[in-house]
Amino acid sequence: MQGRVLSYSDIEARGLISGDDGERYPFVRGALQDGLRTVRAGATVDFQVEEGKAVEIYVLPGASAL
Repeated sequence: MQGRVLSYSDIEARGLISGDDGERYPFVRGALQDGLRTVRAGATVDFQVEEGKAVEIYVLPGASAL
């Protein structure tokens, strides 16, 4: 699924994604892929959903991660 990062706190190591399906999905830093350690609000991402949480999160090409 694709969506947009609504918020991310580097201190708390967690954030929230608004999915294209209209739902919101929390995530933790460990779900970021490709060696990302942080991501900024507004980044367009591709992700999977497991148990209501975003996992395997990839920032899409052309979107700024930082």
